Amino acid sequence: MAIVHKLFCIWIFYISLFVATSHAAGSFAKLDYKCEDDADCPNVVTKLICLKCINRFCHIIYKE
Repeated sequence: MAIVHKLFCIWIFYISLFVATSHAAGSFAKLDYKCEDDADCPNVVTKLICLKCINRFCHIIYKE
């Protein structure tokens, strides 16, 4: 029974983590990303590569 309880707690943790990251990704999707000049990081970034770009010292610009 203790194993079932432990697995249930781990499952709840991962579901909570998924919901939190989905919410954060949705918030980031509403922003424009502009990056410094870098061969691996284009000036205007799509949502698919925005996290790679943010890791390369990019600036988040809010849409007007």
